Amino acid sequence: MEISFKKIFPGLAARRIRAETNLYNAERTYENIVQYHNHGAGNQNAMNYDDELNNADTDIGESKDTLMARSRDEYMGNAIASGAIKRIRSNVVGVGIKLKSSIDNNILDMDQEKKEEYEKRIEYLWRIWTESTECDWGRELKFSQLQSLAILTMLIDGECFAALSFKLHPGELFGLKVRLLDPASCINPSNIGNKDIKNGVEKDKNGIITAYHFKKSKENSDTTKIQVHGSKTGRKNLLVMMDRERIGQRRGIPLISPVLEVLHQMRKFTHAELMAATINSYFAAFIENETEETKSKSPFKRKGGKDVTLKSGIVSNLAPGQKITFPDSNRPNSGFTKFMETMCVHLGAALELPQELLLLKFSNNYSASKGALLEAWKMLKMRRQWFNNDFMQPIYEEFMDYCVAMDYIDLPGYEEPLKRRAYHKAQWFGQAQGSLDPLKEVKAAEIRVENQFTTKARESMEINGSDIGDNIEQQSREVNKMKKFGLIKEGGENELT
Repeated sequence: MEISFKKIFPGLAARRIRAETNLYNAERTYENIVQYHNHGAGNQNAMNYDDELNNADTDIGESKDTLMARSRDEYMGNAIASGAIKRIRSNVVGVGIKLKSSIDNNILDMDQEKKEEYEKRIEYLWRIWTESTECDWGRELKFSQLQSLAILTMLIDGECFAALSFKLHPGELFGLKVRLLDPASCINPSNIGNKDIKNGVEKDKNGIITAYHFKKSKENSDTTKIQVHGSKTGRKNLLVMMDRERIGQRRGIPLISPVLEVLHQMRKFTHAELMAATINSYFAAFIENETEETKSKSPFKRKGGKDVTLKSGIVSNLAPGQKITFPDSNRPNSGFTKFMETMCVHLGAALELPQELLLLKFSNNYSASKGALLEAWKMLKMRRQWFNNDFMQPIYEEFMDYCVAMDYIDLPGYEEPLKRRAYHKAQWFGQAQGSLDPLKEVKAAEIRVENQFTTKARESMEINGSDIGDNIEQQSREVNKMKKFGLIKEGGENELT
């Protein structure tokens, strides 16, 4: 029939063949276009995905309180979660991030000697304020402790709020105070009206965050409104430290949010294994007595009508005909350590912390351990930079304004916005990167300085957090004292006799 059709209607047969060819090519093209349907976009593997696309207010805002509560619970009761958060805190902030004033002389065009004098004066005033409790609203913490508490709060709760307030107590030099606010107290006011307020965060019609609402006290739900910027001066009233991962995000996400379920199951597994090992450590001994005569000859005597007990065990009497059965002790589980280390690898991937740093277990070779530290340091440097931008620098700028207003320092042209920015320029240095081989690190620093890749001041700060000016002055005093007691040869060579 097909052959007859082609002979009788050759034109129609040719068009039919072309149509079949086009249809085949179209089907092949469609298969190439929808390849993701066979993978992430398909349902052939019965994947339990939520296929709805929501905004940040829905995905984050509606789960904020739950995430924060669970994160706090894991931090308080989970060794791995607590260790990960504290490890980041200790490396990002450590004993405190230090200031190095770096006035921009391209704008001010002052003498180098005068510039250094101003910088030294600014750093001196900063040390007076930060090394006392005058910087804390509660008059309890020094600034380094405020830094630690701020980043801990941000990692645990997802964000940290810091209000810049003024209150001068008797005997104090500085009225500027940093007041850390509990993220759980940021809630919606009772009367929202037509305002765009969600999770205590208010936006204007342009989608810009303008204010935050906080509970006045724990006893009631009355709120107070804090404007982000002052309406007259534009100064920052409130600092917000948080990781932003979605456009339009109002509130932060706790660090361990993606792995909360894994951490919780690991905690339950650890407790179950610990309980099993504890139960298996108890060993009971049973004594079978055939007659009263054998009972009276038992080596174990009853005291006060009670059975004699052993540490972590008990001695009990068996009825005639019963026998002793000892359960096999297979705890601790030999595979427990390997399983937990494997899970820590997965946790580290999500938290950007290598297993070595997460567990403080450096059992691999030098190159592997060094590589793990370098990878972790990328994340830690990034977080420190964010912390400096969101917390350290804004507070420093407010501190400078206060010092100038109080005549603690006279900075020519400070009232001009551009020059004011020049005076605010600063560098921030914190805990140095861990070193597996200090000698190699120092030699590398020497080579970088010799080739003008860096400066001695920067290397001094990064290696041990010290100021090169203080180092030089101290070394000068030490050399003079050594000369005084004849410990240096004539000619001034720095060599012991």
